[in-house]
Amino acid sequence: MTSQSDQPQCVSPTIEPRVKLIPPRYGWLKRMVMVAGILFVALFALRLWWGWEANRRLQAEIDKIIAAGEPIYPEDFDPKEFIPDDQNAALLLIKAGEAVQLTSEQQEVFEKVVGKPDLIRAHLDEVRAIAEGNPEVFRLLRSARRLLRADWGMRFRTPALNSSIPSFSGQRMLSKLMTVAASYRHMAGNDAEAVDILRDALAHSENLSQQQTLIAQLTTWACGALTIQTIEEILPTLHFALDEENSVSGSGAASRPQIRSLLASLLDERGIREGMRRAMLCERMFQVDIQKELVRGNTTMSAMFGWGGPMPVSVPDVVWRHALGPALTLDIAGVLRETTSFVDAADAVSFSGVPKGGDDSSNESGFKFLLHPLQSFLSGSLERAFVLYFRLLARRRVAGTARWRSEVYVKKVW
Repeated sequence: MTSQSDQPQCVSPTIEPRVKLIPPRYGWLKRMVMVAGILFVALFALRLWWGWEANRRLQAEIDKIIAAGEPIYPEDFDPKEFIPDDQNAALLLIKAGEAVQLTSEQQEVFEKVVGKPDLIRAHLDEVRAIAEGNPEVFRLLRSARRLLRADWGMRFRTPALNSSIPSFSGQRMLSKLMTVAASYRHMAGNDAEAVDILRDALAHSENLSQQQTLIAQLTTWACGALTIQTIEEILPTLHFALDEENSVSGSGAASRPQIRSLLASLLDERGIREGMRRAMLCERMFQVDIQKELVRGNTTMSAMFGWGGPMPVSVPDVVWRHALGPALTLDIAGVLRETTSFVDAADAVSFSGVPKGGDDSSNESGFKFLLHPLQSFLSGSLERAFVLYFRLLARRRVAGTARWRSEVYVKKVW
């Protein structure tokens, strides 16, 4: 006999097999992972294309600058020819700055009277001791005036922002000393020497402007403005010789050739314009070099904008470098186009020829800052620099119109 259990079992078609089904939530998770993977790949491909396109546009701007024969990399600003020491005005001016000797009492009086003729007259004895107690300084300044070239020893290398820039404190001191000495000589009745000192001061500004950086030009303009202020104060009461030759011996009057040379120097804008153009070229080089340093990770947005410590990597810096790096590159390309227009504006006749610079980042929305993070940071100050630049040019031109005094209103000879 066969048992019932040994007989074949028939499965009813109405009974479902016992199959363990996958819960529906895992199916949706699988689909979400696939979609997220596809999205990640797409974003990664988009980021690669964005970076390639940004680098292409930046390189196109750099190629235009190179094709125009203009410097763009730090080493491009190295001097094209060597200047012998005996022909280098910068060396004499550095020595002159180091040769200034003032006691603590003289230093106190000196700082008090700079740019103030009334105080110079009130402290005439103290000022006389200052002006006549530094003959070597004025000898070096007179020698530097005869030289046409100056190499201040500035050499740029990446990172350009870390390049050594000469100290300007000694040169500012020289500018102040010359204007005080010129005012003293005028008050003492020696206008011939006063004019020669002012010519030394203008030549000093010209030699300072041969440095490349914008900060050097700002120092040059400050020195030049002080010189022009002194010229404006002295010219109305300056005494001239009646003849075309040198001033009469012992009279103290300035000769007409001296005055013509002084005013011609005021109206000659080539040096200050070349200095401004060099400064804009140097600013453009800094912009490219900063972008390279950010891409290489040698500096960070936090370090530039003061968000945190100097170099530690933070989450924002990782985002800026890896996720939004092309935005920085595209922004630099735009800044280069803008700065190139400022380079050309150095030759403009008036301030109306200066392009409008970038807006202040404090007035920008967060979204605009993401698109243009460096534009305001790098180019916002250029327009303000041009305000100072053309203000100085205007003052030079106004002072230079005093030429008519030497031709018409010569009243007497001292």
